[in-house]
Amino acid sequence: MIKRKPNIGRKEDSGSKKPAGKAKEKPKKKIQNKNTSTNTESESSSIRSQYINYLNNPDAVIDKKSISSHMKIFDNKDVNFQALLLSVEMTESFRQFDCDTMKDFIDDYLEHSYKAAHKILSQAKIAFDAGGADAVGKYTGNALEALKELDSDERKEVFSNVLKSHSDPKSVTRTVITKTMTELGYIDEISPQHKKTKEKISKIHNKIKKSTTRPDFLRNMAEALYENLNKKDIMSIITNLNKIKSAAEG
Repeated sequence: MIKRKPNIGRKEDSGSKKPAGKAKEKPKKKIQNKNTSTNTESESSSIRSQYINYLNNPDAVIDKKSISSHMKIFDNKDVNFQALLLSVEMTESFRQFDCDTMKDFIDDYLEHSYKAAHKILSQAKIAFDAGGADAVGKYTGNALEALKELDSDERKEVFSNVLKSHSDPKSVTRTVITKTMTELGYIDEISPQHKKTKEKISKIHNKIKKSTTRPDFLRNMAEALYENLNKKDIMSIITNLNKIKSAAEG
């Protein structure tokens, strides 16, 4: 029997067209009480273990009631939510909820936005690809995203090298993974000056994207450049603009 594998390295299925017929009534999402926390660290870890077993046996079908109850327990920032989401997708247990795709399941039944849930699911796939089922939900999503642009073999190599000196999951940070990627030659080492420039660009971008009209855009652009660049940088921009204008007119 062929086992289904997670859709690693491909875009999330946007949903297949459903056959004509009676439209399915979209269930209403319940509002989660943020002041109530029902999951302890041990309980959360125990539930994660259950879903790790499903990842190792993707032909199984997860009990619908279990999925429903655990969706209420996991917060969208809980790394253990990785294991639940990936298990539901790999076993196609979302079909028990009358959903044709994982996207339908997320949209119709989760308290989280699709963007937030899809990000966690993507992190789970990276973890599964790099370290197998046991890695899912063990490491923070932010750290795992450093491996996003690597292929499957490269992820495994980087992750294997990281674990040689970082056995504690909490010590596996994005910085550690990035450093290992640099040592293995997958990315170039970023100089302090390069890092500083990237930070400036990010600040300028954040200022500009708040613009809603052309006047706002031009004003925000001017303010962002003035706040983040020195006089020499600004003069260099003016010089380059004049060169571009001359080339266009010539």
